[in-house]
Amino acid sequence: MTEGPPVAYNQKAKELHEEILVELELLLALDAPSCLDESFKNAYFKIVEIYDRYQKEVLAGSELSAACSEGCSCCCCHWVDDVYSFEAEIIADYIRLNFPEKIPSFIKYLQEDEAQLAYLDKMLKEKMVEDHEGEDLDERELLLSCFYILKRPCMLVDDRGACSVYPVRPLTCRIFVSLGEPEKCNPDHIDLEEAETCILDLDSRGDALLEKLHKHYDRFHDERGLRALLLQILK
Repeated sequence: MTEGPPVAYNQKAKELHEEILVELELLLALDAPSCLDESFKNAYFKIVEIYDRYQKEVLAGSELSAACSEGCSCCCCHWVDDVYSFEAEIIADYIRLNFPEKIPSFIKYLQEDEAQLAYLDKMLKEKMVEDHEGEDLDERELLLSCFYILKRPCMLVDDRGACSVYPVRPLTCRIFVSLGEPEKCNPDHIDLEEAETCILDLDSRGDALLEKLHKHYDRFHDERGLRALLLQILK
């Protein structure tokens, strides 16, 4: 369930985790016509609220303290992957409702992001053919690491360095916890292994339920990158 320092799951954390699973099963059974239906959103926001309590309980029970907080954007240069389709739809809806005037600039920025990723992908493929033919490399992980080094902030980071969609940010952003100096999450430190981090995910049962929800509402051919998804939805 985690990557990083060992954590302890006390009884309260275990109960909260089981509560999340129950609520995910209820959300699947709800079979809402759209992930933007109020019944779906209310149920999902309840799950997110329980998850936030679960995370705090695990960290407190493990005598760990999160350095992450609202307003920190030290790691927000990632090409955020592993986003669920319904999360992207909810984020796009939040953007339309709260700052529709920014959508044209968001689209332009996202198009530039995609162009940068495509260029990196082309360069890396050529380089691997030249220098690493036959080696067992995780091409996707390498590509996203290189994008991170470009230091292209997520377009959702505002002028104050805060996430403008913080209340509806995806789980993949929520589960990543910095335990040390936030500055060490900066792309400059990506190869130094200095950042003290913890990835506090749900267990395999939770992952399976979330994947079912993703498949049920997916209309993007299983695209999982937040920037790519938002570009498709907002265009």
